[in-house]
Amino acid sequence: MSIDSNYSKHAILFIDDEEQSQKYFSQIFGRIFKIYLASDAEEGLKLFEEFRDEIGVVVSDQRMPGMSGSELLSQIAEDNPDVVNILSTAYSDLDAAIDAVNKGGIYRYVTKPWDLAELEVTLRRAMDYYQLKEQHGMLARMKISGLEQMFHQSRLLACLAIPALLESGPSAVRAFRDLLRLSLEQEKESDQRAFSGTETLSSTGRQDLSERVKGRLGQVMELVKSGEGLTPERIEALNIELEERDGETRQSLPTQALILLLQGQATDREVGFLADLLKAYQDGYEIRPAQLGWQLIQSETPDEILSVQEEIYSLFVDDSFLVSLALGELQ
Repeated sequence: MSIDSNYSKHAILFIDDEEQSQKYFSQIFGRIFKIYLASDAEEGLKLFEEFRDEIGVVVSDQRMPGMSGSELLSQIAEDNPDVVNILSTAYSDLDAAIDAVNKGGIYRYVTKPWDLAELEVTLRRAMDYYQLKEQHGMLARMKISGLEQMFHQSRLLACLAIPALLESGPSAVRAFRDLLRLSLEQEKESDQRAFSGTETLSSTGRQDLSERVKGRLGQVMELVKSGEGLTPERIEALNIELEERDGETRQSLPTQALILLLQGQATDREVGFLADLLKAYQDGYEIRPAQLGWQLIQSETPDEILSVQEEIYSLFVDDSFLVSLALGELQ
């Protein structure tokens, strides 16, 4: 008789030193599940290692030479906690079985002689439980993979803003850095208000500037969400500007850099990275990638490598590949 299609992807490992028990178990439940048989703990561990991607349920007798069933199942649980373990035991060993279940790593115990109908229900539930955990694990891995992809895309897009900024000159660099910091502060204050239910007030000057930037930035983000596209014409029409404290100088942000940043949805890490990099540029350093990270080279003395603060250097090392790619240094 063919194996139940619901359980065709996974197998049960049955471990018992009595050959008759192996034959009986295989004959009764082989019509439902794919079954691997082992006569002792050593053979069981070898089979588990060989077919670990296939085995979803392990059933072991308690009394076996060398290693008890509870010890074996505990070892398997440590190696693969997703596998569902069942301990088969005689009434005389019931206390040990209960203790093993309470210690964890064992799904449940069944007593000998088996009630075949009850054991079948137990095996089906165990396999269903394993398959459910596997599905949840796959969904979780897919979600994590998707988040990682979004994270790397975000970092790359944020880094791609660097060339546009560096080509725009120190004024744009300073304005863009200020907006990055301001946007981050605004976001943190918003989170704090949402969490505490109170208003966090800034100084009047900063709040006026913050509200103006927030309004203009919000218009750009609406374009992003609407899917209408971020054409240079649309961005330039918004003409996001920052006003310095003296009220005389106005700075316009470079269009392409803003597009890339908004598309990347830069996080705290990207904001900090860009701000530190742009500050180094503003302070008169030429930025170029190196084999193990970023080195800051003073423009007047390009052959002299300057020391870099450890935390900044670490940040540059982590992102060196993406930034090198953004600057076209890698093919």
